[in-house]
Amino acid sequence: MLANRARQFVARHPLVLDLLAPALLTALGVPMTAAKYGGAVLPWFFQFVLVLPLLWWRRAPVTVFAVTTAVVGTQWALGVSVVGELAVYFAYCSVMLRRPSREAHIATAVVVVGILVQSLFGVVVPRFLGIPPVGMATMAGLIGLTLRNQRAYRASMREREARQAELAVAAERTRIAREIHDIVAHSLGVMISLADGATTVARADPQKALGAMEAVSSTGRGALGELRRVLGVLRAEHQQDDQFPQPGIEALGELVEKTRTAGLPVTYTLEGHPDDMPASAQVAVYRIVQEALTNTMKHADGCAAVRVEVRLSDCGAEIVVSDTGGKDLVPRQASSGHGLVGMRERVAVFGGSFSAGPREGGGWLMSARVPVTRESPPPAAE
Repeated sequence: MLANRARQFVARHPLVLDLLAPALLTALGVPMTAAKYGGAVLPWFFQFVLVLPLLWWRRAPVTVFAVTTAVVGTQWALGVSVVGELAVYFAYCSVMLRRPSREAHIATAVVVVGILVQSLFGVVVPRFLGIPPVGMATMAGLIGLTLRNQRAYRASMREREARQAELAVAAERTRIAREIHDIVAHSLGVMISLADGATTVARADPQKALGAMEAVSSTGRGALGELRRVLGVLRAEHQQDDQFPQPGIEALGELVEKTRTAGLPVTYTLEGHPDDMPASAQVAVYRIVQEALTNTMKHADGCAAVRVEVRLSDCGAEIVVSDTGGKDLVPRQASSGHGLVGMRERVAVFGGSFSAGPREGGGWLMSARVPVTRESPPPAAE
């Protein structure tokens, strides 16, 4: 928690971090340089020349590291050692944190060579806080590398969240497209069948043709209302649910009646109580039946009978839609069409099973199982 607050503070006030290191080394270096060297000009020169570049240690880490390394090497050669030489470790840490791996490796090599040179030539370098130069360099490198890994991890998490958001958007678009397909395909199928029937009987029975056209108008208005509901996902979720409720199992009776009006003979049976089913499962059952009836109207012209069976239980819902076939000469394929894919995807969301294909003796059979998981009631208080 404290680390996150510090990170947020530094992100909002980067100038604080720029001034922190030079201020710290100045506060430590001035009294120690005065006590050790008095008024000698050269130590004071090195102290301020080493500290001053740290004002840019975040923005230009490689340049600051090169300058401080050169100055430290010079002062060691002249037998001078001041607190300001710690600036080279700050610069090295910044290179490890902010620069690409290649530059970080070069900086590490420079530090290692510098420590080896001062050891081989017997240059006496004081220990700061009891830590020798090799320890200071190792600590600075590890700190920079750790912060670098943390930064990379946070960046990868942000990328992952962005990808998940994109996948969620894509899934939502797919859901909307599937909903629109179900609505439009079924409603248009019903309207086309009604319009064809009205055209056929227009001269012989104008009143019946008028009734069929009224049914076309009613179906079109219903489809328009459902489209408005689906497109309402662009609004707030609670507004969508209140204004455009999703169809459930109770709406299957109206769906079957519209299909009968379009000229398709349908027998519908329902076992169980819809109130016991979750709303999401009810929508899936409704859309599966709707798509199955749409496919029958499209592919089985002149079908003698269609049977819709929906059985509800504590374990979920079982849907069976079968027909006796029609006059179409091209048999339906179990793997073709967006409708079958959409039904299979809806069932897969609940971990159920789906099958569709020709039935023995002619016709088509579609069966689906939509399982539901019910939460156990909380234990009664003793």
